[in-house]
Amino acid sequence: ISSSFRAPMASIECQHHRQGLDAGSARRRRRLGVVALSLVSARCIASSEKPSFAVSPRPRPLPLPQPDEEIQGRSSAAVAWLRASQRLADGRLDAVGYLEAAWHSTSAWWLRPAAYVMAVSSGLFIRLQRGTYTREAVTEVQVQNAGLSKAQGSEAVAALKRLDLPFYATSATWVNTPLRGLQISGNFRNNALEGDALDVAARLEAQLETELGRRLRVHILRTAEKQQPSKGKPSFELLVTDAPSSAPSLDALAFSLFTFLVVWWCCGSLGDSAFFQHAGSVVASGSTLPLDVVFSLFAASEAARFLTARCCQVSLAPPLFLPSPQLGCLGAFTGFSTPPSSRSSALAVAAAGPLSMAVGSALLLAYGSSVGSGTEVAVQASLIAWPFAGLPQSCDSYVWAGMQGLLLASLALMPQSPDGRVIWRCLYCKEVSHTVSQVASYVYPLMGVLLLSQTGSGWGALVFWWAFLVANLTTEREAVPIEEVSEIAPTVRLLAQIGLVLPLIFLAPHPLIG
Repeated sequence: ISSSFRAPMASIECQHHRQGLDAGSARRRRRLGVVALSLVSARCIASSEKPSFAVSPRPRPLPLPQPDEEIQGRSSAAVAWLRASQRLADGRLDAVGYLEAAWHSTSAWWLRPAAYVMAVSSGLFIRLQRGTYTREAVTEVQVQNAGLSKAQGSEAVAALKRLDLPFYATSATWVNTPLRGLQISGNFRNNALEGDALDVAARLEAQLETELGRRLRVHILRTAEKQQPSKGKPSFELLVTDAPSSAPSLDALAFSLFTFLVVWWCCGSLGDSAFFQHAGSVVASGSTLPLDVVFSLFAASEAARFLTARCCQVSLAPPLFLPSPQLGCLGAFTGFSTPPSSRSSALAVAAAGPLSMAVGSALLLAYGSSVGSGTEVAVQASLIAWPFAGLPQSCDSYVWAGMQGLLLASLALMPQSPDGRVIWRCLYCKEVSHTVSQVASYVYPLMGVLLLSQTGSGWGALVFWWAFLVANLTTEREAVPIEEVSEIAPTVRLLAQIGLVLPLIFLAPHPLIG
């Protein structure tokens, strides 16, 4: 522990003496404090940040609440736990010190573990609601304070008014969608985009970085559909943003691991838990999922996505695994850490996971129906989706895994899902993608409400649970290509369009056969 941690450690020891703790207890708790502060210091080194309590060299005691600081009748201990939870929700590195202070301010020893769990759980839940599990909120604050700003629009326009540049700027406006940055209007010079559009973007990026003095990312995007000329070549504009970081944060890695453990627990408890049985589990009581087959299929689809991203030189964020009380697992949300180079790259990466899962599921379904694996899964009557309604009460494990894989691929390709939004944007335009996504976000849950009386609560539970996951685990940051000049390869376009048909087939509430 560096010398910057001596002050908080001394304050912790003083608090121990003020509360009348014996020397042995104080020594043990000091060791726990050393371990906790060591973890914080390791995180600071990894993130190149310093905790707030190490900024000043003077001793600063931990924020123990005073008796006159009661809020709305709450005791000082309650105020301390609320403050600790708030610091954790804000992503502050000194949250460990606030939790330590709240622990010691609680006189009832039996209440300390419960209060600790509630404070940490509520803080993490609020961070999840704010979308800060990938530290995007912290990045946005840094952009507002020290990064690109609206006031620099005139400087960017002046920097691009040069005869030797391929783009002549006329105006700039600050936008928040699809990314936060400067939207610069202007005209490309004759034959400027006939070559490599990435080279043009890199040249403009270098000019703006020199003039504005910071690392930037320049996107060449198509203008809005209503601003496109009726005839001739399409028009383009620039979107200038701060350069994103490709390295995943510790918060994102930890949250990805946490969601994987939750999914593993859900898959292993579908047939044993009374809660899951009451929530509409498709697996009958006493039966178990074929975890090896299901997770092998899931791992193959994610491996196809990451291999495609590597070929396209795109960095991906850690996946967020999606638990389900009906099926155990509903796939994963995997975002982009760095922008794709073109629409073809974005389309290939977004469609690689769902389409590879659909192909693997079809192969498992065919093999399980003809040969079989020798293991059975007991299925209870459920109208969660029509493919499962057509399964026998005891089906082969390969048939089950194939049917579940087709359902997961269909959910991933829906217009409101992250992969579906990318595919719709690349195939058509951002206006069409936004409109279709908004319509599907309302129509899909509405269908669940209207069909509850006919299909039962199973199908409605899946619909509402998926809507909850999409609303809480997806971010507004879109995968915007660096250039939208080049056209999409016909083969990639055809495969993506075929994939968009899957949700219409496998997510229908009523059986389409027999």
